[in-house]
Formats: sequence, C-alpha cells, structure tokens
Amino acid sequence: MALFPASGGGEPDEASMNDWWNFWDKNKISYLNWAVDNKGEGSAALNPNTVASDVGTPSHWSKSGQIVQDHLKKMTNGVSCSGKPNNSGSSPPKSNNKNNGTVSKNKGGNNNKGGNTNNNNKNGGKISISLNVDSSWGNGANYKIIIKNTGTSAICSVTFQVTPVGKQTINVWNAKSLSGGKYSISNIKINAGGTNNEIGMGVSGSSKAPKISLINIGKC
Repeated sequence: MALFPASGGGEPDEASMNDWWNFWDKNKISYLNWAVDNKGEGSAALNPNTVASDVGTPSHWSKSGQIVQDHLKKMTNGVSCSGKPNNSGSSPPKSNNKNNGTVSKNKGGNNNKGGNTNNNNKNGGKISISLNVDSSWGNGANYKIIIKNTGTSAICSVTFQVTPVGKQTINVWNAKSLSGGKYSISNIKINAGGTNNEIGMGVSGSSKAPKISLINIGKC
C-alpha cells in the first residue's frame, strides 16, 4: 500500500495510509518508505533538485515526505527525531562501570549478528558505538551504526573509525567522510540516556561486521 497510485502522481491518500499504518503497528509488522528520491512526482519524499546534504532539512521534504516524517515522530519506539529522549520507548540499561577515562576496543570480524561494540568515556561522556545487521546476502550486508549515550551530558559530535575485514568495501551514509577510514557527525544531539541510529553502512566483499572504533566525542 502506498500514499500515491503506482503512477506516482495525484494527491496523497493520507486517510488510507493511516489505516494501513495503524494495522501494521498494531500487528507489529515492519515497513519502510522506499520513495526516498527527488523525482518531480508526488510520491517522492524530497522536492526536485534536493542534494544529499539537504535530505535532513524539512524545507526540502515534499508533502509525501512530511506525512511520513510526522508519522515517524509519533511512534513510541524509544528513538527521538528532536534530539530529546522519547520516554515512551525503552530506556538504556544502567551501568555500574565507574572506570572513567578508559576506552574498550574490539577485534571486529563478527558474524552477521552484529554486536561489534566500542565504549568511550572521553570528554566527560560515556558513549558506546555498535553495529546491528540490517540485511545481509552472500558477499555483503547493510549495518546500522548505533550510538548510545549512557553518560550525564548531551553529546553533539562523534568521530569514529571503520576498519574493513579483509578486502571489504565500505560505504557509510549520514556521516562526513574523513581520512584513514574515519567519519564524523556534528549535526546531532544525543541527550543523556539517548540513542542515535540514523547512520548506516553497506559492506561488500564479505558480510562480516567490520571493526568500528570510537575516536572522539564532543559535548554540546
């Protein structure tokens, strides 16, 4: 079911779409918005000529994109679109680790279940970064990069490094590419107890999880 007919034109059928969303949510059925493009048609989530750097800017969203975004903001899944914790969702587990200022590293090369985690207590914050497999196939996979703030201060920038397994090719999205396999995000705010999972990566050559290391964090 879609907001628009198969032609992609016309006006959005928001009432029908809400009925389907309610049905899927009630029955815990997953779904996705596949029309994340900038074609000159109503079903596209972005206005024509929108570039990749403006995907997160509301003024570049089409009517279809705004409808989908409004629906996602109302979901009680623990993920916030405003930078504030969504109290309706689950809370991250409390930690009794008082060893401040340490970095725990991992060896990478995990199987398709993900679980590649790195913790960092720099700059007065406690941050963990991990990979969760989103989809996989014979020689590749897509992973979500999960950043959790279990400290007491908000975090507004994160720098991390991805090291491929063997001859993997890595493609990270929603983060700025630096040199040496490093990436940074600075247009976020992860409050204490909050989680960000808007960053992802695709790997090819092997579906094994690459090594991910937290390099630095910045307070707001």
